[in-house]
Amino acid sequence: PKPQNPLRNFHYLIANIRSSNNITKMKKGNFIFPEHYNWPCFFTVQVNNDTRGKQLKLWQEIISKYSEANKVHTWGVTELYSSDLCCNKEVNRRLSKHDFDLVMEYLISSGAAKYTTAAKDKIIIYYKSIQEYAAAIYAWAQNTGRMNSVESLVDIATSSENSKEIFYKVPVDIVKSCLLYTSDAADDSLRVDLGGRRIIKKKK
Repeated sequence: PKPQNPLRNFHYLIANIRSSNNITKMKKGNFIFPEHYNWPCFFTVQVNNDTRGKQLKLWQEIISKYSEANKVHTWGVTELYSSDLCCNKEVNRRLSKHDFDLVMEYLISSGAAKYTTAAKDKIIIYYKSIQEYAAAIYAWAQNTGRMNSVESLVDIATSSENSKEIFYKVPVDIVKSCLLYTSDAADDSLRVDLGGRRIIKKKK
């Protein structure tokens, strides 16, 4: 049986969204907003823990894919909150500041984003996981004969030779995180470690 108030029931919407004929496909640049962007309840973080977890995961996916489609890695937090992502004028809904902060906390805790300032006013969004970026850099180093070579982090991220790699033009902070994501990442100031495998030396 249908719940008494399906517009407020996230699980009901997930189960029945495909049958709805009233969804407006919205587009911003190269990004087409998913169907749940038009759910009024999507803009209020739910109370039920299980529902909330699924909802925050959907927010993480939409922010990551929106950023990737528009080629934005680094956001000002205020800029992100003011963007179309957090305010759907078609359904007259926006995330409250409190709920936006919950979404940001989820992105950080799930490894999908990272603050770049102590003031937490700028954030890097990861299109891929650190492990995916790291594996791609490791494969690149193997395939191009750069194992144990000296490479700058900037060159890895910006060289036109790497234009087809998933790490091309990512912020240097992401490349650095990839190379240092294990606890025993570096044992001196020159070498960095990729998942326990010493492969690339940083230029001073």
